[in-house]
Amino acid sequence: MSNLLNPEEQQRAGAQHAAAQARYDRFYTMLRGYYAGLFGSDADYARVSTRTTPDELARKMTASLASGTADKYVTDAADGKAVKHTCAALGIKHTYKAIRQYLGVQS
Repeated sequence: MSNLLNPEEQQRAGAQHAAAQARYDRFYTMLRGYYAGLFGSDADYARVSTRTTPDELARKMTASLASGTADKYVTDAADGKAVKHTCAALGIKHTYKAIRQYLGVQS
């Protein structure tokens, strides 16, 4: 018994991976944009801007949501404003589970 994928399975897996990567990139890009806006307009985010950039924060947040290491609090609290806006813009529920499914994480 072989664990190798046949050519059709390889093609399907490649397409699924490409689609998941595109969703991941779209989530990250939108989140980065919302962070950039909040850094300039929200006092809480302005304080964070002394320690990080919107790009870095979005990269870390998207990766931690995908890996399951993000604090679930970000999907429920004021701290999650950018995540909430991103979810709304992408048409996904503002829940940890929905975000992870959107990012293509097998749960």
